[in-house]
Amino acid sequence: MVFLGAAVASGADTVTGCEPVPEVRAAIERIARSGDAQREQAAKFDALLAARPDDFFVHRARLGYLRGPSARNAEAIVFYKRRLDAGPRDPARIMLYARALIGTQTPQAIRLLEAVITAAPAFSWPHLQLAEIYVYPRFRDKVKQAHYAGEFFSRCPEVLEVYPLISRMDASELTRQAARSLRPLLEKRSDEESLRTWSALWTLEFKNAAPKDQDALRKRVNADLQRLASLTADRKDLRGTLLTGYKLSGNTQEAARLENEMRAPRVETPAVPAIFGAYAKDHPAPRGEASREQWDAWHRDLLAWANNAIRQWPQDAFGYWKKMEAAEALGDLPEAEIESAAEAILRMPVESGTPSVPPDAIRVAQFYAARGMKLDRVPTLVHAALRDALRPGWPYEQPDWMPAAEERDNAWMLRVTQWAAWGALFDATLKTGNMQRAREILNQMSNGLEEDRPGEKANAGDEFRYRGFERSYLSRMAAFALAAQRPAEALLHWQRLLQGAGNENTFLRVRTIEQARAVWRQLNGTSEGWQTWLAGGSSNTLARGPAWTLPARQLSEFTLTDVNGKTWRSADLKGKITFLNVWTTWCGVCTHQLRSIDKLYQKLKDRKDVQIITWNADDSPALTDSFLKDNAYDFPVLIAKSYLDQAFPTLTVPRTWLVDTRGVVRFEQRAAGVDEKWEERVLAMIERAVRGEFKP
Repeated sequence: MVFLGAAVASGADTVTGCEPVPEVRAAIERIARSGDAQREQAAKFDALLAARPDDFFVHRARLGYLRGPSARNAEAIVFYKRRLDAGPRDPARIMLYARALIGTQTPQAIRLLEAVITAAPAFSWPHLQLAEIYVYPRFRDKVKQAHYAGEFFSRCPEVLEVYPLISRMDASELTRQAARSLRPLLEKRSDEESLRTWSALWTLEFKNAAPKDQDALRKRVNADLQRLASLTADRKDLRGTLLTGYKLSGNTQEAARLENEMRAPRVETPAVPAIFGAYAKDHPAPRGEASREQWDAWHRDLLAWANNAIRQWPQDAFGYWKKMEAAEALGDLPEAEIESAAEAILRMPVESGTPSVPPDAIRVAQFYAARGMKLDRVPTLVHAALRDALRPGWPYEQPDWMPAAEERDNAWMLRVTQWAAWGALFDATLKTGNMQRAREILNQMSNGLEEDRPGEKANAGDEFRYRGFERSYLSRMAAFALAAQRPAEALLHWQRLLQGAGNENTFLRVRTIEQARAVWRQLNGTSEGWQTWLAGGSSNTLARGPAWTLPARQLSEFTLTDVNGKTWRSADLKGKITFLNVWTTWCGVCTHQLRSIDKLYQKLKDRKDVQIITWNADDSPALTDSFLKDNAYDFPVLIAKSYLDQAFPTLTVPRTWLVDTRGVVRFEQRAAGVDEKWEERVLAMIERAVRGEFKP
């Protein structure tokens, strides 16, 4: 048992100060800015600890920067428990042990931190650690968060780390005091941490300002930006601070310039997925009723991009995966090229110790099986990956501060892996002509569909994954029917696929229709019959686009203010069908979807039985206000961050609800609907809701 009393004199870490000495702070900053992978950062921290083995701030920084599997695993806990055993009366060692426990034994960490505060009231840092814990979803407590953050702030107002935490809280005397204290601190500093903290200052100032003072604040932000621009000119990693400032000040031209600059590829420190994101924005996938020719052209451009990425960054797997994706769609890439890319992927180490889901080996096996190459190797790859997937803790352990609903993710990851394995094994088996074994795998998939069918408590993620499983099963049932020379049966499976599971994937839809039409012609089917068959594959309106689920959940009571100062209450949802969208300015797909929502609002704003409103979840209402003015949107926008944090701790955005006349959520969509048919489908759903029809 840990005993707290007077700190031991020899080898103690106990600190009463608020900050590390300057040379330690500089060393920690260098590691943080290095951009190294986790193992390299760990090595640098270990070297720093070798020189300063009892420095509390070095230990705390190491646990903070490496928070994740390595900081939550048994090795870290054992290490800090051993240090605690060597100095059991030392509050700093107790706190470090508690910090290591967060994620696996968080309640125990809370008890230890509370005990430290009682026994060593002069020690400030346990207060900040508890404030951080009470932000976590399962332990979220706004009162305790504000209490402990306030206690730390009163002791260490010069420590910048507390201010971003306070900036996320509701406006209060604490946020007002923090705003007054932070500005003079930042104005006399120019180090990296201070430059990153300007965003928190602006959030605090706007959060506590009256509407009439907003314009004066924007002018002050402009003055801040003139100073910061010179300090951060060569600091590309701090452009996010400038971007926030430009958005708050209403300087849309500079904001757009900086966003374009941030999207540009940087060969010296490449983040290949981010570079691909910029490419994808300029080369969007075909939409709507695109032809196979249009898809082929798009995939050939993707192949060219992938080959260029491989040449520039041969140690990054992303380019190889994009090449495999293009090759699988085009079907005419030489086998030697496919094998070269696949084997390069298999040779690459897993960077953070967390494998992809499904594992790379199974994904490669899927490509081999689909192409009909190296079929004898497919089972070896699949079974080896499955053995790894069955080990305890794969692919990672959920932290205990996540809500219980999120703890299902590991089980789902294993199911995703199992389904990918079934698909690869079936494709390879069918191509070898082993119909009996292929049928056995189909039976396993059929049983899997029954086991995985979402129940009453299923969420949108469960529904989405299940549709993927159903898509895999139906496409392979069609392939088996063709191999068994039962083309009419294959057509039935393809039609079912198009009715439901296949509608989210436009390229799959094009390819499925292409396969079905070829079979239809072989059967000498008429053009009129084909159109009837095709119409039968498009009958499920709700299946197109992101999934809509039926949660039947009552929204809790709320009182919120919109950007124009109007107060909204739960009662305002009664008596009308309400379309309600949750969004943030930093969510790209959210802001893209708002264009469609604005069109809906213009069509429906004069209706008495329907209303369109949105809830914004930004930390800073000022960012929301600037965004709305820039885009000239006039639909109702309620400032809902605090309410959403409390009512929906793990809410992801965008989120769209269709709420009935009693305030009950009847339809829910957990992804952005941005295709050209989305507005049409939503209008149809709204009309059905007006009539009292709430069925898929």
